[in-house]
Amino acid sequence: MHIEGDVITWSASELARASACEFGFLRDLDARQGRIAPLPDNPDAMLERTSVLGAQHEQRVLERYRHQHGDAVVVIPRPDRAAGVTTAEAHRLTREALTHRAPVVAQAALESVHDGARYVGYADFVVLEADGTYRVEDTKLARSAKVTALLQLAAYAEALEAMGMRVHPTVSLVLGDGTRTDYSHADIAPVLHLRRDRLLAMVRERQRDGATNGPPVAWNDPRYTICGACPHCETEIEATDDILTVATLSRGQRERLHAAGIVTTADLAARTGPVPGIGRETLDRLREQARLQASATRGAPPRMRWWMRRRCA
Repeated sequence: MHIEGDVITWSASELARASACEFGFLRDLDARQGRIAPLPDNPDAMLERTSVLGAQHEQRVLERYRHQHGDAVVVIPRPDRAAGVTTAEAHRLTREALTHRAPVVAQAALESVHDGARYVGYADFVVLEADGTYRVEDTKLARSAKVTALLQLAAYAEALEAMGMRVHPTVSLVLGDGTRTDYSHADIAPVLHLRRDRLLAMVRERQRDGATNGPPVAWNDPRYTICGACPHCETEIEATDDILTVATLSRGQRERLHAAGIVTTADLAARTGPVPGIGRETLDRLREQARLQASATRGAPPRMRWWMRRRCA
């Protein structure tokens, strides 16, 4: 995300990040704007491998289109300072290819403006249909569609439309097993608009809170949701003895416990009375688990990290 004055430039990946965890997204923004130090960049071998496999999947689809259309397939170079390719040049080449009715445009550079904010995205494929419309298509390794992938497609379709192109009423995902699944753009667009407006509202709210000189977003700020699993959440959960460290405790239960004034594992371990919205047996089990964790001594074996307990449960 790039912010210059009142102009925000955002991407689908940032929309997905904010949709998954508003707190983590805003902490990332705080780091980019100098409010906090960035978290250590720890390489994730699994993510790196997934990225490689995803690129191979996309390349296979590209080769299929080349087999069908030959040299008529246009591949737009990604912006690269070292190669002398600017964002403006990528957009120009994309518009040129679409205007000349290329059957397939790969890595199409798309942009649109809404409410003073600029969206920039790179669609895997934009495909010309028999009715003269263009359909956006993305490749994903997953065997089923995720909401974030559909929102990304909807953003591409709206950007394509903003460029003056006739857009097909469906958008498509080519999944990891090779199947193509189509979705109605009209069905996805309202969700995209809600998530986009929420993203922009959060960023502008943070700017009003203090711009680059203000404090970072606070843990447990009631304005923002958490995922409980990203690096920013993990750091705060461990540092604050958050009740999410209690094995099997859900975020819904966390909200009910917070409403009752129970914020830490120690708070839960000491609680004797009922908690509205949580059954007695469930509360007893969570309270006993909190007591076991709170009473752990220095000489005891190291505790399994909270997120690993959650995965093993």
